[in-house]
Amino acid sequence: MEWPRKRPGTVLKKITSSVRCSGNGRALTLGLAKPWQALERRSFSIGKVQGQGRCRSGGHGREIGTCRGITISSGGKTFSFTGWKVGWACAKPELIAAIRSVKQFLTFVNAAPFQPAIAVGLRLGDDYFAEFAAELQGKRDRLNAGLEAAGFTVYSPQGTYFSTVDIRPLGYDDGRAFCLALPELAGVVAIPSQVFYTNKHEGKPLVRFAFCKQDAMLDEAVTRLATLNQ
Repeated sequence: MEWPRKRPGTVLKKITSSVRCSGNGRALTLGLAKPWQALERRSFSIGKVQGQGRCRSGGHGREIGTCRGITISSGGKTFSFTGWKVGWACAKPELIAAIRSVKQFLTFVNAAPFQPAIAVGLRLGDDYFAEFAAELQGKRDRLNAGLEAAGFTVYSPQGTYFSTVDIRPLGYDDGRAFCLALPELAGVVAIPSQVFYTNKHEGKPLVRFAFCKQDAMLDEAVTRLATLNQ
């Protein structure tokens, strides 16, 4: 779940009527009057890069499924098959029944030949997912250290493979304009966070960088970005 303002990628330990955010100790209260009001979509579905637990069809997904929420995830991120677009959902049986109906009525089927392959992937042992999460955590920390050294204010994620930064310490205040100019300024690309916000001004100074890259590419990127502060 992405924090609504400055903490994108924050992972909530538990979704109940009162939700506590593990990222900064603040409490986020959700008025869950209806069971479909807690919807969690994981861009990195093992997510919890810091080893807080599993998130597949079990673990955190079962926890959400036993209360009033839905976890929606995708093999595109978990197994690095972005183009496959094969996903799954975890929830109480009655909610899953409704989701199946919606899927049936809207798209019927998608990427049917790939679905058995994703099912095999979901049966992999915990060692695979633990290693994958540990590798991404290392890449996250590597990129974050470089971004901080380059002068950005960095918001370290817990459950995605994008690191969000505030560009204002470098003298910029418009993320979209910054991202459009960045390829020419430093030969690096980023994504303006404001495109994901309803209230655009809240995300205006924020941009995000992906760390699901080779270490050499991450090192080269932060070396180039450091020139912005010179």
